[in-house]
Amino acid sequence: MSLADFVQESRTLKAVVARADGTVLDAVGVRPGDREVLPKAASIALRLGKVLEQYEGVGSFSTVWIQFDEGLFLIQGLSDRVFLIALAGPKVSVGMVRHHMNRALPDLVREYGERQDEVAPLEGKGASGG
Repeated sequence: MSLADFVQESRTLKAVVARADGTVLDAVGVRPGDREVLPKAASIALRLGKVLEQYEGVGSFSTVWIQFDEGLFLIQGLSDRVFLIALAGPKVSVGMVRHHMNRALPDLVREYGERQDEVAPLEGKGASGG
């Protein structure tokens, strides 16, 4: 399943695959500013996850989700340095997004996670946007 398929099937508004350094590898449904804001927001959430991981000994990071009045923000690790970031609207349940994310995960890990250093940044891929 491609990133575009994930967005369509899960009914998320937008999704980004980015490295931990903020480099966007692929994006669907995003505006130009989203390519900076979404990875920065994910970076903050990931730092929180790392603090809890080290302090509480809860194991390594897997998924972070934040629910707002008007939607969801989800971050799923594809490797130790590459993450899927998704933003969904208010009528989409976290359970359904997680279900579709789990279905897409093997393909997205193959595409972006195992070869994170070899994947070209977004500008070189001609990825779709919104």
